[in-house]
Amino acid sequence: MSNLESLSCPNCKAQLNAPANKTLAFVLACEYCGSKVRMKPMPAPRPAPGPGRGAVQINVQLPNQWKVEPYKISKIIFILPIVLVLVIGGSVAGFLMMSGGRTVRRAMSAIPAGGGGGGAESLPIMCTGSKTIANETLKGAGLLIQAVGNCNLTLEGCTLNSPDTAISIMGNATVNISNTTVTGGGAAVVTIAGNGKAIVSNSNIRGAAVGLDVSANGQATLSNSTISGTTAAFKKSNRGKVSADDSNTLSP
Repeated sequence: MSNLESLSCPNCKAQLNAPANKTLAFVLACEYCGSKVRMKPMPAPRPAPGPGRGAVQINVQLPNQWKVEPYKISKIIFILPIVLVLVIGGSVAGFLMMSGGRTVRRAMSAIPAGGGGGGAESLPIMCTGSKTIANETLKGAGLLIQAVGNCNLTLEGCTLNSPDTAISIMGNATVNISNTTVTGGGAAVVTIAGNGKAIVSNSNIRGAAVGLDVSANGQATLSNSTISGTTAAFKKSNRGKVSADDSNTLSP
């Protein structure tokens, strides 16, 4: 605690020039070292009771006693905004990651492997129930469609292209291929086995070796279609069945 005339900087001990008209606490910067100090007025002595039944005479006067304290800015002022930014930013980032992740997964599943033209699912398309694929282009390396179990799949107005087997049908699955072109390689472009069925109409199936490979109780029914391969239009084995009338073109 110091008189107004003898205030000194707690850092460099230089005299502080405080305004004489201050009555409330204030911050003062030292003119020599630049340190900031907080000036707090000390309470003035209570006046003695005035005359008459305990009345008090109050004299308002400027304080002449001051307490010099180092000026410190609370760390909370700086920490609180940082905490708020981290909390809010973390919540927003978490939300974006969750919702964005779902969006990315949906978007990726809509792009066929190998850059197909507008396929609705990633390749190979797995069919185990009822499904219709219409007016789609599926292109990629490897199998494009795998029909198993109780799949009932309809391909309408589609184009499929793979350097390997394009369609595999097995296990009681039925695939209706209509107004569709299927081009592929491997041993056969379409394989049918294990009680699988293919019903082909108004379509073109071209294999690098064999168009259809029907085996193990598989069945193929052909109408108004062209089935071709460099080795054979189709191949049957192990109780496989092919039904084709004169409306079909089988080559060779």
